[in-house]
Amino acid sequence: MYSNLFFDFIYQNIVEIRAWIRDLFVIIGGIIALLNWQIALQSYLSQQAQRKIDNSKKLIEQFQNSIDKDDLNQWKQVFLNSYESMGAEPGHFVVFNSNEKAIQIPHANLFISEGKGFYFSDGKMNRGDNVSNINFSSIRHITEQLNIISYEVLYGHTELIILYYELGQIIKSIYYWIDSIEDEDLKKNTYPYFLQMYRKKKRRLEKLPYKIYQGLC
Repeated sequence: MYSNLFFDFIYQNIVEIRAWIRDLFVIIGGIIALLNWQIALQSYLSQQAQRKIDNSKKLIEQFQNSIDKDDLNQWKQVFLNSYESMGAEPGHFVVFNSNEKAIQIPHANLFISEGKGFYFSDGKMNRGDNVSNINFSSIRHITEQLNIISYEVLYGHTELIILYYELGQIIKSIYYWIDSIEDEDLKKNTYPYFLQMYRKKKRRLEKLPYKIYQGLC
């Protein structure tokens, strides 16, 4: 008796049952499609993240290959001679003449574009050293490399945390040296990608850790 009632119910509602089954398959198909889309998206994002990491490591390696020990030592010396304890005024670093007198040099001079860049004749970076002609073109060379890296950062091709950890101390110091240039038009035309990148990311960069190079503490 009950089986007959069941089959009568099926027969009388066959259209609705077919529609319900069809809708069920549509829902199941949608769920499967959504899961496949999520898997594809996660795979894409993972690949993009890995590309950023790989590109960041490649840029760091290129920087290290382009900047030799003398370049880095020049940056370190200017960095140290920019401290107030060395007698430097804000926006300046000091060099010493043959009489051991500290000479104030504006950081802006480091980015002179003409010729081989800024140099100081008959000077020295530390009291007690022998005087010589000091060529500061290394700072400009370092900044040129940072300008290339900054282009990649601006267009989202890098993992900023990795780059800044390795190069942050150099990036931060050179940004403030460039920022000391009073002529705003000249400043914007001096390594524009570097300046734009730092200004755009400044709030985040100031919260990121970076490597402290030996001899600077």
